[in-house]
Amino acid sequence: MHSAPSTIYECLFVDNVNPNYGGAIEINHAGAVIEVDQSTFHGNGSPTGAHFFVRDGATLNLHRSILSGGTQGDPIVCANGTEIINIDCTDIWGNSAGNFVGCIAGMDADPAANNFSSDPYYCDAAGGVYTLDTASACTATNSPCGTRVGAFDDACTVVAVGPTPEVHRFGLAPAHPNPFNPRTTIRFELEERGLVDLVIYDVSGRRVRVLLGNEDFEAGSGETVWDGTDDRGESVASGVYLVRLRAGGRSAQSKIALIR
Repeated sequence: MHSAPSTIYECLFVDNVNPNYGGAIEINHAGAVIEVDQSTFHGNGSPTGAHFFVRDGATLNLHRSILSGGTQGDPIVCANGTEIINIDCTDIWGNSAGNFVGCIAGMDADPAANNFSSDPYYCDAAGGVYTLDTASACTATNSPCGTRVGAFDDACTVVAVGPTPEVHRFGLAPAHPNPFNPRTTIRFELEERGLVDLVIYDVSGRRVRVLLGNEDFEAGSGETVWDGTDDRGESVASGVYLVRLRAGGRSAQSKIALIR
């Protein structure tokens, strides 16, 4: 994209591959300001940015969008550091080179921005259906900003004939309450029985508290409570903390905020 200003709203960019200059979008005009809102990017790839390549001092404002499944390159690549990237209420998840990395590193740690990294639970990405399951953290009901994230609403259709076996998905549900003081309940779901690690980290990556360590859980829902203390039983400071769930070779992460 060469001109400014431009707005992209409720658009879908899927499976684009470019050996140069961004898998989905290149922003290369000096002074360009590109607004992207409630759009979905999935399965794109490029060594210079799976979804976006921003250069020449351009500005990308990314709102209420999903960047997922990037096959090559950081989700967003900035050419030389003169670019301006603003992101809020956006889910960046499942990208091969990492999620909040490169020139957007740490943007998931600002509680005011409400960015997160969670499986969007598309209804059928393999079949080209990018509407959302009701369990998705990107629905208006579940998102941290109280509005839909991505291009499509929750609209999976299930047709049942006779008894249907219960289906479980792997992931973290939004903690409640969040922000919290003095304690919050952290819920998760497992697709199958397995050993679960659930650990609290600070935003620098330092381990703060092991809530569950290699504990056996059946498939389905589980939960535990964090009371804002570390492994020594001492109260931790106000701030943003990361919740990481690991089980069966899979992992998920979410943010919580403690306010004393």
